[in-house]
Amino acid sequence: GALATLEIYDFRRRRWRTGPEMAVRREHLAAAVAGGRFYALAGRAAGQGNFTVVESYDPRTRRWRREPEMGKARGGIAAAAIGGQIVVIGGEEEAGTIAEVERYDPRARQWSRLADLPTPRHGLGAVAREGRVYAIAGGDRPGFAFTNALEVLDLR
Repeated sequence: GALATLEIYDFRRRRWRTGPEMAVRREHLAAAVAGGRFYALAGRAAGQGNFTVVESYDPRTRRWRREPEMGKARGGIAAAAIGGQIVVIGGEEEAGTIAEVERYDPRARQWSRLADLPTPRHGLGAVAREGRVYAIAGGDRPGFAFTNALEVLDLR
């Protein structure tokens, strides 16, 4: 089910602790860290559909802040931080899998569109390295579908 919980791991003490809850309960969201903040991106909840909501957590103040919403409601997504920005990839909706890719600039607090995924999919992984974002595997159809697609978005 959809959750609003935050659990924080202390590497020095090797312990978990509970943090403050997000404002929006959800599942199938993505997360990334940029500029010292932890971002919880989109997701969905049963009976409510997909969200565009974005919240960021500041570990120094231990508070959540609502960020500008994404342009596309999506669940089952992936995200990667690159160059101080966050790239959100794919997802699924009632109409099928999502090709749209969005980038968030935390300093400007602004979203922009990037090139679409060649293979729209959900449940995928994302990683950034040396100016590129890699979209890894995922399902090319809603539900339990799988693909071995590996695609690269070059942001250099």
